[in-house]
Amino acid sequence: MTTYLRELKISMQKNENDFENFKINSSRSSYQFFKKQLGETINVFESVLVIYLDNSLNSLGWLKVSQGGINSSIVDVRLIMGTALKCFATGFIICHNHPSGNLNPSREDKHITEKLKERLAKADCEKGFILDGFPRTVEQAVALDKILSELGLKLNCAL
Repeated sequence: MTTYLRELKISMQKNENDFENFKINSSRSSYQFFKKQLGETINVFESVLVIYLDNSLNSLGWLKVSQGGINSSIVDVRLIMGTALKCFATGFIICHNHPSGNLNPSREDKHITEKLKERLAKADCEKGFILDGFPRTVEQAVALDKILSELGLKLNCAL
């Protein structure tokens, strides 16, 4: 008996406006990339974007995971991780904006913090990781400090 599964195909398209081999070497460089991709919608729709990185922190590509309304956007972790595996990324940076201007963590933001905790506990994060756009608030900074303490990890650098 043969089982057939559908194959997920991810294509990489080069647009003349894209950064080519854009190196993510600071929070500012990732911010510039995300701001350019969000364009004029940055203050209209809450969007979630991911930059996929190689070992040298060069961008492999990016994906708009979700575009919601003013107050929310749905994130499916399977899309983020599946794409990372498919393009052989060794890291990624997730960004989302808050067009409402409200920087207090929502229930969903707290859920993402829990997912982050689970992810940082994985073996491949032992040698390091990059967080961009997180923490954004005092509450998130306190939560990150607690997570790192519980996992026995230290914050080595902040930009």
